[in-house]
Amino acid sequence: MNNFKFQISNFKNNKGFTFIELLTVAAVIVVVGVMIVAVIASSLRGSNRSNNVSDIRERGTFILSQMSKTLSYAKSFDGVKVNAGDSYTADCTVSVVPPPPPAQYKYIRFTSFDLGQTTYSCTTDNIASNGANLINTANMSVSECYFTCTQSGVSDSPQIDIHFTLSKNPTSTFIENRISTPFQTSVSFRNN
Repeated sequence: MNNFKFQISNFKNNKGFTFIELLTVAAVIVVVGVMIVAVIASSLRGSNRSNNVSDIRERGTFILSQMSKTLSYAKSFDGVKVNAGDSYTADCTVSVVPPPPPAQYKYIRFTSFDLGQTTYSCTTDNIASNGANLINTANMSVSECYFTCTQSGVSDSPQIDIHFTLSKNPTSTFIENRISTPFQTSVSFRNN
């Protein structure tokens, strides 16, 4: 009985892997790799969107802050107008009851205490101060930009409402890069 060899299988003792084993391992590696890439891509896209939202909020808040300060501390209100060719009107009173919705003006002009005149303008895709862009037009644009002017009486200071929507990367192919945020504030002249 010592010479008896017990053989469980007839397979040869080959060292290596079968084709099915190799395909299975390759499929598992591909699936894990795709999952890792998806997690990293999602994280980067979320980070990119967060940065864009932060940029828009920062720029829009800065524009509103600058416009509010210069308007509220201006020496005088010189008027508003709808079109570039129109003349400025400084009378924003409405005598009709009930009052209609305020007109949406594209230009507002005022004089500061250094006697310099400043004009804020809303164009098709930009907002400017004396012609200087307040945004980087390479990757941001302005839409729905207008000013409203209301006044209780001719001798009262006008209240100016500033409205605009700031968009970043409006033509980007990735949806997370296209961000739009509306901004608005009301300003009363303190020295008028």
